[in-house]
Amino acid sequence: MLTGCAGLLPSGEAQSPKPWASFEQARGVYERIVPQHTTLADLHAMGIDPAATPNLTILSYADIVSRLVPPSREAPLDPGIRACLDTPAQCHGYDITQRQVQNHRVGNFWTDFFAFKRQTDTSGWRFSLIVLTVGDRVVYKTWGGQPKIEEQSVTRNPLGPLQGLGESGLGGFNALR
Repeated sequence: MLTGCAGLLPSGEAQSPKPWASFEQARGVYERIVPQHTTLADLHAMGIDPAATPNLTILSYADIVSRLVPPSREAPLDPGIRACLDTPAQCHGYDITQRQVQNHRVGNFWTDFFAFKRQTDTSGWRFSLIVLTVGDRVVYKTWGGQPKIEEQSVTRNPLGPLQGLGESGLGGFNALR
């Protein structure tokens, strides 16, 4: 009976509905985008469509400037960013961020339930892609992300459920003074 209790530990998952099932697949889409050749129709076929793709942000001209133009105007700009800045009426930007992260509580059910020790293992991936278009053509692309997320969080309370009583109990005494 006690071994079956580990299945009672909480778990959770945070994921973006996505066109890609893995970090590698998202990176593969990035590699297929070729500035000056890839069209908007090509982007839509790859799953980058503002009307259909969840978690896709359409970047305004101000967003593009704040994210991609360095504060020092003397720094060289990528030709695609320059083309976008030179034709603001035809420039559009897309920022798509996809993630899949799972949280699993592990350990003994009773020590977790009574808050003596709680361990949460987190795993997954995140991928972010920015694409700029001028007219019907992609002029710039960049990406970032975390291909492998692995984290562990452990909280120990030697007094278990009584751990917080000292703090709240002292607060009550201070209020009576």
